Order: sequence, then C-alpha cells, then structure tokens
Amino acid sequence: MPGPSTNKKYWAFISYSSKDKKWGEWLHKRLENYPIPKEFHGTTLFDGAVIGKNLRPIFRDRDELAGSSDLGPAIMKALEQSRYLIVLCSKNSAKSEWVNKEIEDFKALGGERNILALILDGEPNAASNESIPDTEECFPPALRYPTEPLAGDLRKNGDGKERGLLKVIAGVAQLDFDTLYQRHERAQIKKLIITCVTTVAIIVTLAGISFAAIKRNMDADKAEAAQKDAEREEQRAKAK
Repeated sequence: MPGPSTNKKYWAFISYSSKDKKWGEWLHKRLENYPIPKEFHGTTLFDGAVIGKNLRPIFRDRDELAGSSDLGPAIMKALEQSRYLIVLCSKNSAKSEWVNKEIEDFKALGGERNILALILDGEPNAASNESIPDTEECFPPALRYPTEPLAGDLRKNGDGKERGLLKVIAGVAQLDFDTLYQRHERAQIKKLIITCVTTVAIIVTLAGISFAAIKRNMDADKAEAAQKDAEREEQRAKAK
C-alpha cells in the first residue's frame, strides 16, 4: 500500500491536550478514512512519499502508546517517523506542557516547516495581543513565534469543520486546496442527489404498497357489500 516516504512510517502525528481527546479521535478517524481522489493516487511527493487511497497510518499521540513503559523515547521515535505534526490548538493545549514539548521536539528534529496548526477554540497569539485576554490563547508557547503555522480553523467563524479538515488533508498530502475542495463539493452534491433519488424511490415504493393495500381493502369491502346484497335479495325472494 502506498504510504509515507521510506524513512517515515506515519503521514502525520496528532498532538493535542488530553482534554481535547474527542477532537483527536475525530481528526484521526477522518484523516485515515478520507478517500483521496483517484487522480492523485500513485503520485510521488518530493520526499519520496507516495499518495494512495487514504492517509494511513496517522499517529494519534499518547493513546497509541498506552502499554508503553516509557512514553518519552516512544513519543520521540513516533515524532521521528512522522512527516507532519498536526497540533490541535485550543485553550487547553495552550496550557499543556506535553503538547508544547512535542512541538519543541519535532522542531529539534528539523520539522519546523512541517507543523500544521488546527484551531479548535480560543484565539491565536492572544498572549501578545493587548485587546484579547491571555486566557483566550490557543497556541502553545512553541507555536507562537516566529511564525503562525496555521493550517485550518474549525471554529464556526473560521473555516468550519469540513473546510478545516480539507486544509489539513491538503497540507499533509501536498495537494492544492481549491482543487481538493471543489472535488469534495462535487462529491457531496453527488451524494446528496443519490440520497434524494433513493428517498424518492422509497417514498414511491411505499406509496405504491399503501395504494395497493387500500385498493385491496376497497375491493374486499365491495365484495362483502355485494355478498350482503345478494343475501338480502335471496331472503326477499324466499319471503314471497
């Protein structure tokens, strides 16, 4: 199966606060199961990575090392084997020493240009903005300087969940976002049309079944009425 370059086992390493575990699980599942458009399958990227049907495997932080007796070396090894570091940025992760350490370690490994930040809540660089309370900061200290490695913004006033997700996918797979988004929109429209057609077909089928049942009941009522009329005529004939 096509995957990351030979010296990289994982397409990406997801770093997040334990308080944002549900978001980590959501992103991990969506990234690994998102169908990469066929036109990109087999494409070899600059570092030897080959794009396949999906982005597998993705490393999801400490949950995958629950049985490890020493998390430090295991985490470092996973960082070394990851092409990208995806940081889920929130007010929780901004205060997480663990998340900050993973960013610092990934930078030390030479991966500073391969860090993608995905905002969940809060505000980026609030700590250096006098108009925003420091408590709203969503970037861990190691992400605040010198540049913002922003990949996507899941907030409603940002990209939203789908666009934010696609921006991360485009970053990890080095695909053009606009092309990926347009294909995604066409796929969603096609899916919606299929769903509508299927729904209409089900409604028509159920309507046909209901009509047939009603007709059977009407025919049965007519037959019963005809039988009663015949019985009454027979009784009148006998009475004469």
